[in-house]
Parts: sequence; C-alpha cells; structure tokens
Amino acid sequence: MHHAVDELKPGMRIVVVGTGVAGLSLAMQLADHHDVIMLEANEDIGGTWLPRQCYHNLETHGCRAAFQLPWGETKKELDPLEHVHHTDLFAALDRWASEKSLRDRMRFHTKVTGLRTVPGGVEVLAEGKPPLRADMVLYTGTTATPLVPEFKGAESFEGMIVPAAQVQAALLGKIVEQKLRVLILGGSKTAQDQVWNFIKANYADGITWVFRKAYWGTNFKYTRQKYMYGSEAGLQARLRLVLFGARYYQDINFIGYESFLTRLCMRVLQWTKYLICPFPDGLKLGNFHGGIFEQSRIERMRSVRHVQGAEIAHLSGRTATLTTGEVVEADVIICATGAKNQKVPVTGGASFVPHELSDDEVYRGLIVPRAPRILFMNALTLGNILKDARRVGAWLRKCYLPTLSAAGEEATRALVEHGLAEQNAETGAVRSRHFNLWHSFDRPVPWMFHVNRELDSETRTGVLSTAPMNSVPTLGWLRAWVYRQFVYPVQAGLFLLFADKSVKAA
Repeated sequence: MHHAVDELKPGMRIVVVGTGVAGLSLAMQLADHHDVIMLEANEDIGGTWLPRQCYHNLETHGCRAAFQLPWGETKKELDPLEHVHHTDLFAALDRWASEKSLRDRMRFHTKVTGLRTVPGGVEVLAEGKPPLRADMVLYTGTTATPLVPEFKGAESFEGMIVPAAQVQAALLGKIVEQKLRVLILGGSKTAQDQVWNFIKANYADGITWVFRKAYWGTNFKYTRQKYMYGSEAGLQARLRLVLFGARYYQDINFIGYESFLTRLCMRVLQWTKYLICPFPDGLKLGNFHGGIFEQSRIERMRSVRHVQGAEIAHLSGRTATLTTGEVVEADVIICATGAKNQKVPVTGGASFVPHELSDDEVYRGLIVPRAPRILFMNALTLGNILKDARRVGAWLRKCYLPTLSAAGEEATRALVEHGLAEQNAETGAVRSRHFNLWHSFDRPVPWMFHVNRELDSETRTGVLSTAPMNSVPTLGWLRAWVYRQFVYPVQAGLFLLFADKSVKAA
C-alpha cells in the first residue's frame, strides 16, 4: 500500500479555495504533480495581505529566519533576525505566482458558497458560477470573517465600530485628518499593529488601547534573561525555563515530537501544573513578545494611553464604559477581536457545517472522515500559518493524495476513521482538553504533539499510520525512529547551548 508520488494517476484535479499564504504554499507543493485550480473571492492574491490594507508598512509575526518564504529569496543582505515586512511578503507571493505560472490557474472574484460531495469527487459551488468538479478540495482561510463582539448599547452608539481587518489606508488617513478619538480593543498582534500604525502617523495621543492581557502574556527573551541569568532567578524558575525551552524549541523543528527528552519535559511540566503557562506572573504584565517587536517599539507602545484587564461593558453616545468603570470617549472603535473562521456548508452524500464540529470529530484538525476528499486547512501550531501549510502540503503530496488516488475513497475513509479514533484515544489518555478547533490560537500542547508527529512520520514513510503494518517501508520506518529518538534531541541540545551563549553575550 506504499505509493510513490510518481505512481499518482494523471489528471487529479485539486481546487484550492483562497490565495493567501496558506493557499499559495499548498499550491506550490502540488502544482507540479496535479492539475491545480485556485479560487479567490477578492481581486488579487494575498488573502489578508492585500496591499490596500493599512498594514502595508507593518511586519509579520516572525523574523526572516523563522519565516523562510519557500517561493523565493528575500533580500539576503538583511539580518535574518529582522522581521519580514508586508511589502516583501506580498512581492514574494506575487513573484512566485507569476514564476510558477499559477496566475493562469487562478479565478478571481469567485466567492465559494458551498461544497457538494458526489461519487468520486467534490463539486465546488460559487456565486454566479457553474459547479466546478474536483478530485480534492483544499479549503483555506481561517481569518476571512472578522469577529465583532455584540456590545450592550451598540444601537445607541453614535460613532463607528469597525473590525481591524477593514481598517484600510483611506480610513486611517480620515481618522488622523479629522482628529477622531479612537478606542482599539484587543491585546492581539493585530491590535498591536493598529496601535503602531497610529504611532507612525504621529497620532498616538488620539487613541486609547483596551485589552484584557498582552499577546502571549510574556516576552520570552526578557523572561530568559530575568529567570536564567538575572539576580531574581531561583532554582525552580530556572528549571521551568529549561523544561519550557525544550517544549518551545521543538515547535520550530529543533526537537522531535516523540523523543525521550520531549516526553520527559512535558511530563514534568504537566505534573507541576506549569504545562500551559510556565510563568504565570507574566500574565499580569503588558510585557509584549520581544520575538515579534523590537524593545524600542514595545516601549513606545507602552507609552500610549491603555487600560489593561478591561473589556467594553456598554456603549452610549460617543462613549464606551469599561468593565473597570472607566469611561472612554470614542468616535471610532477598532475591534481586533479575532475571526469567526466560518466555513461554507458541505452537502450531498455527506452533509455538515464544518465550523460547528468539535475537535474530536476532525482527523488531524484537517479532514472530516465522512468527506475524505475535502481538507480544511487549520492551525496545527500556535499561529504559524506558513509552517503549517508547508507541513500539510508535503503530507498531501507524499502520503495522503497517493493513498487516496491508489486505494480509493472508501478505503481512505476507513483509514481516516481509524486514525481519528487513535487520535482521540491518545489525546484523551494524557487528559488533553477539548478546544475550539476553529480558533487559531487555542491549541492544547498534547494535541499539537500528536498531530504534527503523525504528519511528519507519514510524510517520511509515505504511508498513513493506520495502514497495515506490512505495507510500511522498513527503511522509512527505521529512518523516522532514528530521527525521533536521536537526531532531533541532539539538534535541540546544540541549539539551546548556542542560544544560551547568545543571550549571555547580549
């Protein structure tokens, strides 16, 4: 049952819904082997990175070294620890799409309204378009629909309430020109981007920033320096940092998901109740993540008028009363409060609404067993969209699609159902909590470990883990075991050793 990529049946049509970072990354890995068609509701590629957004002068979440755009080089002369600018990202997307002749495969102004399962395939339904048949559909886009809270008294509010994703350059200019009072709600990276935009526009005095807690709660570089090398560092805090480091660095491919070192660190953190938050004191601080923003920028953001630990209780006129009792005057409320991550309904032989399903109903957070020809691109780690898409794309190309093509839909459905049962059994055994699968930043660590470990293993062997044991290539299995038990832990140790030296030098 081991099927190489070259054994794929010709003419397998893959429809990718969305041309953002995830959609393009998936298409990049599949276009050489399949007939790929990309559908986009907007007028150009980019998804949430459209150039008209006021984000055009901002930066992505990660540094260049961590981001590693797979479709082209990005200014090698720059420091790899610098952040990837939005203009660089959009230019890379545009350049790569052109070089790979993907633009000929793109259909813009095509809003998908539903998916219909049919024998041997899927029909993609779009507004004003005839049904498009596909052998496999990859549905991307986790942030397409902004989530705006239902505020008490919203009907009596005389100002504007606008999602952060809809704050384009024209609206930003209007706010600054008319000197409108702005309340930015939320502590996420998006909220911090909005605050920085107004700082860059010399309008910091016109905004009030309201958030419950800072993004990720703590600054890892600051925490390392304080707890491992600072005078306040105790033995217990240092031990927690070492354990947390092993857990944290595995997420950027420096440690194996199933190695002895990882399991040991995870167990100790779990027993001591520090697994989810190893440094709870950091939650009380507006100590924004230094891996995302430079320290100088953090200090400027701290200088903005802000209210921490608060939400909007109710609105009236042009004021917002907070849960702390404070009243904030506002002409514009910008909501950086996440996304709904709604999906179109699936009808036909299998009928369901994807975003209404729970985590224990979706195989690897990607595939609903009753519809094995539809993959919903989801977050497998804590928000690294590109890394997740690259991992899923490689898995599709080397393992899942060859299995689907050669074994057939019914056999693949059985393997997926078996795999989902194993997934639930393993995560349940370590008391992994249920969570909102469709919220990109809500991922229990045991679930992430299971999913990523299995995807990586199956990509190396080319066989779904639930396939009969005698179908697994012996050399592929042996290679995967050696990497998990030996190579990844050694890489992790070397990385932590040199990382410690770099922090000391700083």
